[in-house]
Amino acid sequence: MEEISKSIIEDAAQGDIGAFEQIYKTTRSYVYNIAFRMMGHKEDAEEVTQEVFIKVHSNLKRFRFDSSLTTWIYRIAVNTALNKGRQKKRFWEKHLNLEDHIREASISNPSENMQGKEDSEEQIRQMLETLSPKLKACVILKDIEGLRYQEIADTLNININTVRTRLKRAREILIKMASSRKTARHELS
Repeated sequence: MEEISKSIIEDAAQGDIGAFEQIYKTTRSYVYNIAFRMMGHKEDAEEVTQEVFIKVHSNLKRFRFDSSLTTWIYRIAVNTALNKGRQKKRFWEKHLNLEDHIREASISNPSENMQGKEDSEEQIRQMLETLSPKLKACVILKDIEGLRYQEIADTLNININTVRTRLKRAREILIKMASSRKTARHELS
């Protein structure tokens, strides 16, 4: 993603619509991707993305340049998605029952579940859905968005060692889940 100059940020903070539009165009796809991966649904991701940019616009005057603007926006996006997720009852119900659904889908027709990139991406999304929001945020920012550990720590406003611990736990869960799915498919063969 291209860097946004300090002058554009300052202009946007002073009410320059063109400058804010440039910030929006530069960061919107990243915000949407984070929101989609956190929420799991297009409509929820669009809603979160809209809320994020309303918050960015409202609070841009308070941005202190202590971190990069993208780190600040990532933090807003993750926190907004986490808060929105807590408000959605179906979000939590899906978390509670998702592992059973994945197992049933894998057992019912394993050949269909492994076909094509879309199926693979759906399986990854489903596996991410089983993680707690804190673990999922770290995985998304590191493995999907490509942020470094310190950037993740800054984004989530946590210690870098907490980032490492959360990533380790998340990967252990995902590896265990993947191996249990593999074992289930192997037993059916």
